[in-house]
Amino acid sequence: MTITIYGIKNCDTMKKARAWLDGHGVAYDFHDYKSEGIAKDKLKAWSDEVGWEDPAQSRRHDVQEVARRRQGRS
Repeated sequence: MTITIYGIKNCDTMKKARAWLDGHGVAYDFHDYKSEGIAKDKLKAWSDEVGWEDPAQSRRHDVQEVARRRQGRS
C-alpha cells in the first residue's frame, strides 16, 4: 500500500518526513500543495473528519501545556 503525504516540497518538516520515509523504505506519493493545489472537496472531507481548528493555535496551546507541567502547574 502506498500512502500519500501532503505538503510543500521545500518545507523543512516535509523534507525530514520524506527523508525518514525514504530511509525506512516506505513507499509514498507526495502531493505538493504549492504546485498542485488541493481540491475543495478534499478539504471538505478532511474538515468533516477531523474538524477545522487552526493548527498554529493547537500547537501553541500544546507548548503552553508542556511549559505549565514543567513548572508544576497543571
